[in-house]
Amino acid sequence: MFKFQPASVALSGPGFSFLIHETNNATVGQYGFLLGEIVHKKEINSITDNDQVQVDISKIIKINSAVPWPCRNYFPNGRVDKEKIRKFLGNHFSKVVAWYKYGSIQFRNPSQPQKLSKKLFQKIDIENTIGVVSVTQIENSVRDAIIKTVLELKKAEKYLFKLEEEIKLLRETNQAVERPQTIEDEVMDTSFECTSLNEEKPTEKLSERTETSPRRSQRTNNVPDSNRRNSQLGNLPNTPTPLKGYGRASGKAKPRGTRGGK
Repeated sequence: MFKFQPASVALSGPGFSFLIHETNNATVGQYGFLLGEIVHKKEINSITDNDQVQVDISKIIKINSAVPWPCRNYFPNGRVDKEKIRKFLGNHFSKVVAWYKYGSIQFRNPSQPQKLSKKLFQKIDIENTIGVVSVTQIENSVRDAIIKTVLELKKAEKYLFKLEEEIKLLRETNQAVERPQTIEDEVMDTSFECTSLNEEKPTEKLSERTETSPRRSQRTNNVPDSNRRNSQLGNLPNTPTPLKGYGRASGKAKPRGTRGGK
């Protein structure tokens, strides 16, 4: 008796999208379980020419969701540990209808440069290329170190530029604070000095006069009172000089318009 079991599978929208999302984001091969239900099952019995009974069982399986298996050592012995799966799935254990395996296939359709490089690598003598490989490894390590140092120097340069700007601002502020006078202040100081000098000169003249006054007093003490009086009158401003012949001591006649007298 030969049994042939064709099956048709129907994936729901959320289950299909979740399955694609999990498999595309997986970095390594992935196993998982498909949860769903068997919608329809049908058996068809037929007899072949060799008088054999053939049973055709058709199933319609509807998959609602997928559950990825989190362990990397999936099935080391080719067998499934049912107890672990029961603990992992819990109430969903009875809904498991199938399991899947996903593995990313690299170089499915290699390009022409990849084909040429593959042929070249196959022809390379490994014993003679050990030194070349070591040199390339050293070059790669040195290049990585240079790139790291360049990035660090770039950061340090930015930091130093900021420090220079701050130092420049501090110097400008210090110069503005320590600057003694502006141009207007200097002009005011010079004008003040000029006025002070003009005020000091009269005091010097007065002091000179006061110093010379005792000598004059000594000279005037020897002069008679009449001469001293005349000298004082002469020093007065706008004093008229007396006319000759019109004093009391003169014996001449009086001017016209006067009464009395011989």
